Amino acid sequence: MGARPPPPAPRSALLAGRRERDAAITELAALATPLGRHASPEELARQIGFLLSDDCAPMTGTTLLSDGGSTL
Repeated sequence: MGARPPPPAPRSALLAGRRERDAAITELAALATPLGRHASPEELARQIGFLLSDDCAPMTGTTLLSDGGSTL
């Protein structure tokens, strides 16, 4: 039985539809994070690629947060 990769948690990520619909709210939310912006879909795709790669094999029992530093 193999270990499962940790799940991604893209808390502050923006999807195209949300970006257009709630532009003012999402902009304020982004500025409230230490990073000052949301993760892009491309950045999240790279994180998921890492989680599926052999480079992530030693990681277990954790969640990879993508929240712009909100949980610091």
